[in-house]
Amino acid sequence: MKQQVMDYIDQSRDEMLALWEEFVNVESAKDHKAGIDSLISKVEEILQAENFQTRVISYEKAGNAVVAEFGDVEKEKPIIFIGHVDTVFPKGFLADHPFQIKDGIAYGPGILDMKGGVVSILYAVKALRAANFDTYPLKVMIVGDEESAHVDSDAKNMLLEESKNGAFAFNTETGNLENNLSIGRAGGSIFELEVYGVASHTGIDWKSGRNAIIELSNKMIEIDAASNHEAGYTYNVTLVEGGSAPNTTPDYAKASIGTRCQTKAQQEMMHQKLEEISAKTFIEGTKTTLTYLGGFDPMEVSDKNRALFEVVKKTAIELGMDEPNAVVSKGSSDSAYSQSAGVPTVCSLGPVGDGNHTPHEYAIVETLFERCKLLAVTVLNV
Repeated sequence: MKQQVMDYIDQSRDEMLALWEEFVNVESAKDHKAGIDSLISKVEEILQAENFQTRVISYEKAGNAVVAEFGDVEKEKPIIFIGHVDTVFPKGFLADHPFQIKDGIAYGPGILDMKGGVVSILYAVKALRAANFDTYPLKVMIVGDEESAHVDSDAKNMLLEESKNGAFAFNTETGNLENNLSIGRAGGSIFELEVYGVASHTGIDWKSGRNAIIELSNKMIEIDAASNHEAGYTYNVTLVEGGSAPNTTPDYAKASIGTRCQTKAQQEMMHQKLEEISAKTFIEGTKTTLTYLGGFDPMEVSDKNRALFEVVKKTAIELGMDEPNAVVSKGSSDSAYSQSAGVPTVCSLGPVGDGNHTPHEYAIVETLFERCKLLAVTVLNV
């Protein structure tokens, strides 16, 4: 069966490249819901042709998602595949950066993060179906708003609930040049801190003013000082605005704060710390609000994840590939939700490349096929 799976992938190389090109040449930034939804429909169409039962989850303000199942997931736990089709590149970026291949390197928006990974998933399950694999049911979940951290949808809850019946989960997020696979990932959240003060003329009525920028500045200094790099959690003040004129006491100021953490306990502690700092008053007469905008839960390292990684590693060696490393990634992903559901999960199984989220993002073409084989044969080996 292994040879049959690998032969199928080898024979599908041209099809895989064509689908990769098709996916990349559809704009799918968060402000292009039509493009995202068209890709979700294409994924659904491909899986329906493989006799998967599919459901599209529609969202008003975010890209849609698709859940597809083959086999009886009520009787047996399925193997889960997770990915996303949205990118960070704004509308219009594609015009000057279309899909192209030069000297074995593929370029284009989302080529690596993670349209190549979605192609790998689709052809891994097609290869398994062609080989009549029936040890486990198969389940594919592809979302359309991962890059925006699902702030305008309930996709996080959907992924968590849909993962609860899983046996194993694989996420084909970006592969990297160091050959690292993720058995853990950082959590990240975005908060907005708003301060309301009192405007006044800075010359003739200075005493009446309540400076929102100074109040916010005191809070930002405390927030920054609360980071603990050694323990793996950080607070990052990233965007700041406030004031209306040089001679007017600012009555409003705002800061965006990003957090990074390794565990759910840290995540909860950090939220509480922000609440405490927000509640402090440095300048009487000011008022502060803290708003959670969204983010990712951490994918915590577990013995189950480590055990699944060992299967992936042995499979890579079996296939003559370089031995991968198990790491905790500083980036976030939807693998957090399958892991939170108690499902052994390995992430970063997509094609290998570099430059995520930049105009020079690229992927090594041959790794599209290698990672597809690694994914499919690992399924056979579990």
